[in-house]
Amino acid sequence: VLGVAALTEVLQDQVSADNQASIRNLVPSLEKIRAYRGRGGEVVRQAACTLLGHVAAASSWTFKEATSIRYLQTIDECARHSSDAIQVAAADALRTLAAKRFKAELVSKCIDNYLAGLRKPDETIAARRGFVLCLGALPASALGDRGSEVIAVLAREIKGQELPCKDQDDPQTRQY
Repeated sequence: VLGVAALTEVLQDQVSADNQASIRNLVPSLEKIRAYRGRGGEVVRQAACTLLGHVAAASSWTFKEATSIRYLQTIDECARHSSDAIQVAAADALRTLAAKRFKAELVSKCIDNYLAGLRKPDETIAARRGFVLCLGALPASALGDRGSEVIAVLAREIKGQELPCKDQDDPQTRQY
């Protein structure tokens, strides 16, 4: 998957339309066969996020809005993952996807989704970390008049006030 992502980045203008479709459908195919489970699942998940970012960055490729929505589902799922490497890969893919392919309505939906996740009282600390990363990955210009709302929620997260699960055992949080 990482090899396909690297080739997509380098050879994007030389890939045929049929191969473009196959590459665009690779991540949903991985999910269908449950490649994220078992040994190596985390590595495959991280590689899938990298591929999503490279496909979104391929400006010469056709890209439907439905593809953006489908890719966003994968990114949202990876943002909730407990591994910080997967969360960072998801945020990187979201940064590219939002800047190059999203319409304003889809960015607004992302903001609503991540803010709602941060407002949920029973959300895990790992998921909260992923939501914060994804909010930071969105283009500042896309936040528009909601910038102050996003900043207020992020400031509350930084202070750690009203965190739902003070007794959650989270090694990532304990390291600081």
